[in-house]
Amino acid sequence: MMKSTFGSDGQFTWYLAPGDYHVSAVSFSNRGERVEPDVSLNFSVAPDAGAVYIGTISLETSFDYGYFGTDARLSGASVQNDCNAECTERLRVLDLSNGDLVVSMLHRPGR
Repeated sequence: MMKSTFGSDGQFTWYLAPGDYHVSAVSFSNRGERVEPDVSLNFSVAPDAGAVYIGTISLETSFDYGYFGTDARLSGASVQNDCNAECTERLRVLDLSNGDLVVSMLHRPGR
């Protein structure tokens, strides 16, 4: 059975069937509390891909702290292609090479 892995800095591997996917939220920990602002990003997994790089997402958020905990609002999100700096080592850990890789950058629906 294949498993997903998650790094402490937000990197992850996740085994998915070929198809189109929609990311509707990104969660992270802030001061020990789980925060999950809404996002709207798409990506595709090709049938012949050994691995798909979807980009490095950066979130701009603002926080309100109240009686019920933390309320995070997403101010903006950007996606960068940092594959040249990151992919070779991450693929090696998965016993894959750059020849197995397809880039399918996260994008907003309709773009």
